[in-house]
Amino acid sequence: MATGKNKLLRFCRLYLGGYDLSGDSRTFGSLINEEDEADITGWSDTVENVLSQARRKYGVLGYQAMINDSAGGSHPRLYAPPATHVLTLAMGGGAAPAAGDMAYILPSVQLSAPISFAGGVGMVTSDFRYSAQSYSGNFRNPFGVVLMPLTALTATTSGTGVDLGTSAAGWAATLHITVSSGGAWSYIIQYSATGAFAGEETTAGTFSADGSAVTAEFLTDTDDLDGYVRLRAVRTSGTCTIFSALARNYKA
Repeated sequence: MATGKNKLLRFCRLYLGGYDLSGDSRTFGSLINEEDEADITGWSDTVENVLSQARRKYGVLGYQAMINDSAGGSHPRLYAPPATHVLTLAMGGGAAPAAGDMAYILPSVQLSAPISFAGGVGMVTSDFRYSAQSYSGNFRNPFGVVLMPLTALTATTSGTGVDLGTSAAGWAATLHITVSSGGAWSYIIQYSATGAFAGEETTAGTFSADGSAVTAEFLTDTDDLDGYVRLRAVRTSGTCTIFSALARNYKA
């Protein structure tokens, strides 16, 4: 959404499964990032490490969108829980989100979709929790940065290198292809200690999505992404519009 009186969401963007629901968004309650306590007295370190992953909780609670029954709108995307979605929320600091702005990424299960009415306007409210089907020991932090804001691409494009400093092993990224002409693309996560990206950069991972259709993908791997990180979109044919964000683990 580019305008609006809701100051919370005016400069937020929400992407769900390759669809931009920003214009339908009304509000959300909270972004979860927590770990429950459990009594593991006398248990081995191996058991403790396994349970610590199970206790981790990520989620977007109380997301509310105005009902929109167009193909790319809220109702077709949210009406039939439980459903799995790649979700990314980007938060701009006084303007539309740009590279380096905060993002929250979540391979999710949507748990609810009750419909309510306020002031004659229909609203759908949803809670999203971390999907166990997407479990990865590399994903231990949902808060990250925008790598490439929503961008229409007609040629090979390198995103801005975002300085992440030092990190622990493990990272996760999301890619949303919101418009596709049916072409062929490669979307690559690269990192560089200096930010030069002049041949010294390393490829951390490549998305499976090839730009041929509207879709979204959650990608994760084990690298220490020290230094600068960017998304590079390599064109073979066609055009597309994409958004990407990344979160990496922090050193203790």
